[in-house]
Amino acid sequence: MTRPVAKPLTEAETTRIAASLDELDRRGVDVDDLTSIGAAYDAACTSRVGTDPDNDAKHVCEVFAIAIGEHLQRHSTLSWAVVSDMFGTDLGLAGSRSETVVVPHNLVSARWMRRERGWIPGVVGHLLRLNARR
Repeated sequence: MTRPVAKPLTEAETTRIAASLDELDRRGVDVDDLTSIGAAYDAACTSRVGTDPDNDAKHVCEVFAIAIGEHLQRHSTLSWAVVSDMFGTDLGLAGSRSETVVVPHNLVSARWMRRERGWIPGVVGHLLRLNARR
């Protein structure tokens, strides 16, 4: 497999997205606002909740990956999909012809490990410009 393959969401992925969106709403995060998403992510980077760091990291990455994905879904030409490539299968977003694929978990997890902050508005804004609705 050299090119990513995008397939429609299953009920499990739809439920997964809805659960994270509910949590983001409870946290007061506006997924239509990159500044809101970025500020909440940055705050999560500076304080870990709970006693199991691995579980917290996975949970934070999941919630903020879905925040970014939902923002892209709402404001670009990209749509939620189940994306498979040579590295595996994950929840992602794809363009209409699958030429553009974004896997938000990859964006978040790599930066989470480095505790990188302040990146969401710039990186996601760039993806929006590349995939702007015309």
